[in-house]
Amino acid sequence: MKRIAFITQSLEGGGQERVTATLVNGLCEKDDYKVYLITGKASENEYSVNDKVTRIPVFNGNLVKDVISLRAVLKKKRIDVAVAMGIYANFVGCMSNIFQKTKIIISERNDPVHDRLSNKSKFFRFLFYRFADGYVFQTEQARSFYSKSIQRKGVIIPNPLKEGIPYKSDVCNKEIVAVGRLMPQKNYPNLIKAFSIVSKKHPDYILRIFGKGECENDLKMLCKKLNVADKVIFEGFCNNVHEQIKDSQIFVMSSDFEGMPNALMEAMAMGFPVVSTDCPCGGPASLIRNNENGILVEVNNYNDLASAICKLIDNSEFRKHLAVHAQTLKEKYSISLIMDKWRTLIG
Repeated sequence: MKRIAFITQSLEGGGQERVTATLVNGLCEKDDYKVYLITGKASENEYSVNDKVTRIPVFNGNLVKDVISLRAVLKKKRIDVAVAMGIYANFVGCMSNIFQKTKIIISERNDPVHDRLSNKSKFFRFLFYRFADGYVFQTEQARSFYSKSIQRKGVIIPNPLKEGIPYKSDVCNKEIVAVGRLMPQKNYPNLIKAFSIVSKKHPDYILRIFGKGECENDLKMLCKKLNVADKVIFEGFCNNVHEQIKDSQIFVMSSDFEGMPNALMEAMAMGFPVVSTDCPCGGPASLIRNNENGILVEVNNYNDLASAICKLIDNSEFRKHLAVHAQTLKEKYSISLIMDKWRTLIG
């Protein structure tokens, strides 16, 4: 039986964390693998993990101590393959495996060009990524950022769609929804500015934003400044977000950059007409065929975003056309297909 470990700082809240939980849950169902999950301490609002997965809390945020601790776990548990998920886990995984026998695979979960890394983190990435045995990227654009030697050892594996996602209902409330952490990368100011334009033409619509984060107060202040505070609802983190949004009409993503955006994928699979920025590193463009199964707009252009939203509000037949074609993602990104790609990689 092969011993597999997935390494991530946390299981709380984000797309990377959700994918990690999905992968360990899928792998543990096969008798071929003993699956470990190496994380920080457990916290609230975590994604659930199968009882067959052995969780080992290691990380405390001190890089040197985390490297030493992870190195000890990999050796003690005789881990055959370790998969690091996210920038910090990638650093720790590469550094802990120098002169060790574990096969280390690191996974790039964001846009490496625009990810807001410190100079120290960029140096660590340049210095230590070369020690990995394999690399997983979500898009070709992300892989092309790295050296030829890393590209040769890299594979493209998109995110799997979560199982049990409900279909969008026929209720179609006059609601525009967005899902994601309230952080600069998501560029919610662009969405709120766009909505303030939409609201002047369609005053009966509201905007619901699901997620929490550092930018919440600033975003609420912007809503007041633009006189839409009574029409923009900050819903916070929600474990059953699909149930909460299924009666809404339009899904929007306004990010400056993304990896493979889970929230957008899931909204399309539900049957939402979607609008997304055409942001690097190519995740939305790999999902959306413009005006066929969604709409792509220029990054950080709230006028274009507002026009696209109004186009959907004004044309119910166009909304239906996009929604029908968007749902075909369910087959292409099914868990079974994506898990097969991971099993081939892990061996």
